[in-house]
Amino acid sequence: MELKNQNLLNVFKPSEVNSQSISGITLALLPAAFVARTIESALIFLLLALIYFILTTITIKGVQTYLPKKGNFLFATLSFVTVAVFVSLLSNVFFVTFASEYNHYVVLLSVSALPYMLEADNEDKGINQSMLNTLQSFIGFAIVMLLIAIFREVVGTGMITFGKFSDINYQIDLFSKYALTVFAEPLGSFVVLGFITALVKGKGEFA
Repeated sequence: MELKNQNLLNVFKPSEVNSQSISGITLALLPAAFVARTIESALIFLLLALIYFILTTITIKGVQTYLPKKGNFLFATLSFVTVAVFVSLLSNVFFVTFASEYNHYVVLLSVSALPYMLEADNEDKGINQSMLNTLQSFIGFAIVMLLIAIFREVVGTGMITFGKFSDINYQIDLFSKYALTVFAEPLGSFVVLGFITALVKGKGEFA
């Protein structure tokens, strides 16, 4: 699949909506969508993802600058995995409870589509432009993640709860007796992600 200029998550300079860009956004969000069960878990994951994307951007610019282009993909893949393992270790240190439940999804950032799309788009850019593109893409990534988390937690539990993964203790019961609990289950991430993908595709068709 062609990855260059297929990044829909850069909300400031989104690519054209087509079958490849739709596939790209789905593959970029799929591992992360499972973490977005609650707003709290999504926020912690986004912090770790931000560290991951910044470090991989810096690493990949070094790979693209100093290593032969022919071997870039191999070195890039190894870099993505290495940085993901490092970020997962940070998660184990600072967010122990979160790590015990979701740390494997932090590692799976290395096989999502977004790092590879960023690598392709940043190939002909300097470090400053590359970092700007990465941060702009992260904003789009964060918006979608939070939308998934808000929908799954509010509709799936009827509550908003903090305190499981952090020191912030907060809980509000909105309509827990009438919650559609299916959205709090792993299946709910597929449903919400599918709905978002359909919206993006529909917007592209009517644009």
